[in-house]
Amino acid sequence: MGSQTSALLKGFDYQFLFTWYQIAAMLQGRSHILKIEIESKDCKSVDDVVIYYDDEGIEDKGKSVYRDFYQVKYHVDKSNSYCCEYLIQKKTSQKSLLEKFFDAFEKIEKDGVSGYRLILVSNWEWDSNDILYKKLREDKEGALPEEFFTSSDKTKIGKIIEKWQSHLNTDREGIIRFAKSLRLDLNHFGRKHFEELVYNRIENAGLIVPDDCNKISNYTQIISNLIQTGLCTITPESIKSICETHGLISKQTVTNIPTPIIGIRSYMRFAERIEDDCTTHKCVARFFNGRHILDNVFWNREIVGEISDYFDQLRKKIDLRNVTHNILLECNGSIAFLCGYLLPKVSSTLVNPVQKGYKSVCWEPTSLRDDEWGWVVNKNDNDNNSNNVVIAISITHDIHNAVTDYIRKKMSHYKTYLHLINKSGTNPSCIENGDHATVLADQLISIISSLRSDTSDLVSHVFFAAPNGFMFYLGRNGIALGKMQLYEYDFGGDSDSSYSPSIHVPIII
Repeated sequence: MGSQTSALLKGFDYQFLFTWYQIAAMLQGRSHILKIEIESKDCKSVDDVVIYYDDEGIEDKGKSVYRDFYQVKYHVDKSNSYCCEYLIQKKTSQKSLLEKFFDAFEKIEKDGVSGYRLILVSNWEWDSNDILYKKLREDKEGALPEEFFTSSDKTKIGKIIEKWQSHLNTDREGIIRFAKSLRLDLNHFGRKHFEELVYNRIENAGLIVPDDCNKISNYTQIISNLIQTGLCTITPESIKSICETHGLISKQTVTNIPTPIIGIRSYMRFAERIEDDCTTHKCVARFFNGRHILDNVFWNREIVGEISDYFDQLRKKIDLRNVTHNILLECNGSIAFLCGYLLPKVSSTLVNPVQKGYKSVCWEPTSLRDDEWGWVVNKNDNDNNSNNVVIAISITHDIHNAVTDYIRKKMSHYKTYLHLINKSGTNPSCIENGDHATVLADQLISIISSLRSDTSDLVSHVFFAAPNGFMFYLGRNGIALGKMQLYEYDFGGDSDSSYSPSIHVPIII
């Protein structure tokens, strides 16, 4: 009994943390959230958290969503996983998980609600042996694959649909409408790390963060009290009042209008939704599987084209020269570089990168300098008849072995190999601030310029392990970079080497 009680408490704790993750997004005022309901009485089985959006709603699959119904399942035992068969399993006389979601679907439809999603949130993964595994992994929003709605009854996926349809005692139209509203938000970040993620967002919303993230805080107790007293509707005004009563409003909260944030996303990071943290954003994640691009031709065609168009449209709506903006770079390093390149120093745009971590920090330069900032440069000459220079940038970790392995296999002709190692060491937090990042970027440009004095048609082949904030500032040097080919690390892709070519400059749009 004791272990069951402990598991139940951990489940509630996780649900409360998830609720605060949504509340903090609402308080930041960028998520379109009007109100949040917990333990909703209007929609049994998918009632843990219900999000109500404003008239603009949020976009999903080209359609507007005005309400999200979340069911949060935290499993202490992580040895199991979800699959098509698990969803229709019944425990004793209870209904299956799929039946519970379908009951909610029928109730919502009967009530005339439109523009909604039914979302299962869990720390469990989808079984890698299940037929839908690869398809679900490719969809960043957890939607069922298009084949689910178009496959014939003779296919493996078609037989799954038929089995679910029979289990739910509905017709073909009913199972398709239901399945299109279903989202499987699985493999949510581990509970300990999810706490850190939640507290990071809480802090950004102007609330006090507990000193020890491993302890159940006052925040989870607040949600528990609201449920017990039946006050289950949360608005920005009501939760601010409660937080003030509990002394949770940070004294450092800025009352001025917050700095607008531009978001660029090419992959999903843990449980985060970039649209909740940004004033405006651009997502190109559909061209990637995780961080691995689906086809290399996308780099200089779709990626460059879409982000260039996005910034062109942004300039027409936003005064980037006179109003400071932050840019949140939830993207591959090559794309962070591209964003800087499209917002060069000469454009006088006031845009500063947000460097993510437990506490996100804006890297805004202040003209501070330190003699300890700079590069350790190791240089090896190879072929004087070549106009190619290989530059390996080691900031977050040392990439010398991976780069030399690549050029041994793929690049026999190059004039010089430069390995640049950050003087402050190689680790994810070795760059102190925006000034440090700009100093490193400017020094790298000086190194490239000195090489170009010997070879006018120089092409720099740049490999990197660096924070996105640094890559953004490197890109802001614009035409001073000359001809440059970037290489992106192959995160579990199909390439037979650790790197592959990504974006090259000057860009052609």
